[in-house]
Amino acid sequence: MGTRGNHDEKTPPFGLDVSLKDLQPRIVFALLLVGSAAGIWLSRWGSPFVTRGFWWLLVVSLGTLCGGLYWRLVLFDASDFEHDETTRAVSERWRHVEAFAVLALLIGGVGSVATGAAGRPLDPGEVAVGFGVALSPFLWVVLGRYSGDEWSQTSAYVRWLFFATVLGSLVGFVWTETGGHPFEQAVRFGHVGSFALWIGGASWHNFVVLPTLRAHPDAADEIKAGARRFRRHLPVVIAVFLATGVYQAVRLLGYSASVPVGTAAGRLVAVKFAVLALLTGLVAINLRRARKRGGPSE
Repeated sequence: MGTRGNHDEKTPPFGLDVSLKDLQPRIVFALLLVGSAAGIWLSRWGSPFVTRGFWWLLVVSLGTLCGGLYWRLVLFDASDFEHDETTRAVSERWRHVEAFAVLALLIGGVGSVATGAAGRPLDPGEVAVGFGVALSPFLWVVLGRYSGDEWSQTSAYVRWLFFATVLGSLVGFVWTETGGHPFEQAVRFGHVGSFALWIGGASWHNFVVLPTLRAHPDAADEIKAGARRFRRHLPVVIAVFLATGVYQAVRLLGYSASVPVGTAAGRLVAVKFAVLALLTGLVAINLRRARKRGGPSE
């Protein structure tokens, strides 16, 4: 009888066994997708709906691969783990994320270049995007071929080449939006690059870290070590993302406070800043909670 009472005390209303803490990583990921869609709608203003959809899919897939590969290469340390089984589980889950991202890159890259450059020569940025779109699936297949322990050095080289290829495509994406203006390119790359680190980290956290934690709770400390490393990046990522976003918004709309509610573009900018405010708030809550308990953010 006592056991039944304890079970009832732990069961939330309506049988929904999901807390806000559990939902926060999903909410962050969804907000990043919404904010990036608003950004593409602004930067590709006047383009057909389908074309903007392709460019959005392109930037999300590039960001997921670029930020996720950075995590895999820089933040993930296999020596943290005592058991090879956990290391393999992490690698396999990231491999699945890569597969979806590469497929999205193919669809978004081919669609955006084909619809955006119809009837004219490709500009340098579109050439860089096309090169990355063509080479990334090949590198992903090669990584699968050299995935065993005996190929660890070779796979590391191929993974770095994969990262450089995706980063080059991200630079190409920036070029297509800014042309040959160095300062505008630097600002836009800071914005898109910080987004890539964020969306890549969110993808890794949602689809690699959390499922692996559920499957291997005994390796929680080792798995969360990478989350602690990523947490140190977030203040800089958010600062760069916010500063470059404000600059681009002012350059687009001017300084009038009434603009955000007076035009369609202004309302999209307002959506972007509302999303950023929510994201910053969620991250701040998690960082504060993690600092109190001395562990990684969730």
